[in-house]
Order: sequence, then structure tokens, then C-alpha cells
Amino acid sequence: MRFRAKIVESNSIKQFLNIVTVVSKLSKSCILRITGDCLVFIVPDEHSIPRRTVLWAVLEQNGFFEHYDMVGVNALDAQNEIFLEFNISLLASILSNVKNAKSIKMKLTHKTFPALTVEIEFPSQNYAVNQMCVHEIPITIVPLPLWREYKQPEIVEYDIVIESPPLRKVKNIVDKLRQLSDRITICATDTGLFSLGVNTIPCTVKTLFRNLSVDHSNCSKSTASALVETKRLSQFLSCELMNASKEICYIVSGNLIHWYLEHKTLQLHYYLATTLDD
Repeated sequence: MRFRAKIVESNSIKQFLNIVTVVSKLSKSCILRITGDCLVFIVPDEHSIPRRTVLWAVLEQNGFFEHYDMVGVNALDAQNEIFLEFNISLLASILSNVKNAKSIKMKLTHKTFPALTVEIEFPSQNYAVNQMCVHEIPITIVPLPLWREYKQPEIVEYDIVIESPPLRKVKNIVDKLRQLSDRITICATDTGLFSLGVNTIPCTVKTLFRNLSVDHSNCSKSTASALVETKRLSQFLSCELMNASKEICYIVSGNLIHWYLEHKTLQLHYYLATTLDD
């Protein structure tokens, strides 16, 4: 197996830092899937049986990396991929000061232990040669029989597919509603209405967004709603998200909220399972 990649474009470095930060705030560790044309950060829900995916973030190599080279488990067939598990919090900490970096290199190494080696090059005004910081993050290679546990969720049919309100506004509302209840109801209709609300004994509070675009070709119902944990929704919204060109909310009534964000060659899927009502 082999993997080497290099990022040099400043916006790509910033975007890479943002996505790593998003992942690290949702989980201490993650699965990295390396394919011939993209990197996929996967956060599974370790407490669910069977294992369920919480986050699926795709970085296309053509849009992020100046250099990208990999050879997977089997270079001759569909198994030309690599799955590895590592501490994403360590990577987030390493990248916390890369805003002025000239480049970021990543590669798989095996000196004393299997590692994802990260080389960060900084410009230097005092020296003729640029400064280089090298970090090694221990990894665990995921064996081939376990790959099937880290597949992207397949949703047969959504009840409502609607344009998401701006996530910064959603975050502000959720932060306020969180003080009232540990669960929040997300509801949408095929007329373009999107609402966030809580229902407690003393009061019922609801915020409405109107005139949002609806994908009627993928809607099977006129309305859909789901009750989710306010804390988990807030964790996702508290991340420094990219300036997405597309933000869509998919709802399976009483079952799942699926947020999809897209920006150029970056796609992020966040899956939030519902909680049971009392």
C-alpha cells in the first residue's frame, strides 16, 4: 500500500483545516478512506448496532491536491483502496497553525509503527530554506472484511427534500432552543416551509423559515418531521463550516435528518438519527 498527497493552494489548505476541524468536533477518532480519486472522512456511531455513519465527507483529489498518489490493497480491482483509523483530534491540533503554511504533505509511513506522516512547510524570512515541521500520527489499518461497516448510508426514499436555511441562522436558533429542551423537532413541508421547535410543559417555541426551494421529484409526502437530540445537532452546527454553494436538508419522517453541504470539490453529509419521544 502507498499514499502520498500534497496541498499547496492557500484556499485548499484553509478548507482542509475546516473539514478536519468539523470531524474532530464530532469524534475523537475517524476512519479515512483513501481511493484513487478522493479522500473520505467517515465518522461512525460506535454506540449503534448495526454501526451507523454519522458523517461522510468527500474531498476530491483534483480540486484539493497538487500531487496525489496511492496504491491500495489490490491495485488491479475494486479493492484498490485503503481504510485506516486514526485520532482526528491529533491531526486537528497539528493543523491548527497552518494558515500561513506553504504546503501540507501527507504520506503513509512505517518506521517504528504504522503512521500518517504530516509535513508542513512554512515560509521563512530569516533563513534561505523554508522551515519544515514533521508529525507522525499512529494509525490502524482496517482489514478488508471490515470495510463493509463503513459504507455510505443508502436511503431508499426521502419524505421531504428541501433547501436548508442558512446554517449560521439555524445555529443561533438551536443555541437558544437548547436552553429549553434537550430535543428539538425539525419539520418541513412541500410548500417550502421549514421549522425548528421545542415542546415543553411550560411552553411551545417554534421558528419558521418560508419560501424555501423544494425538490418535488424526491418528495414522497407533503410534510415530514423528526425529533433529534439538541446536543448532537448543536455539535454539528458549532463547527466552522465551509461557505457551501449548496445546502440541502433531507428528512425521513420519524427516522432521520440528513444535511448535505457542497462547495466545489468538497461534499459533506451529516446524518442525524431521531430520538424516541416520551
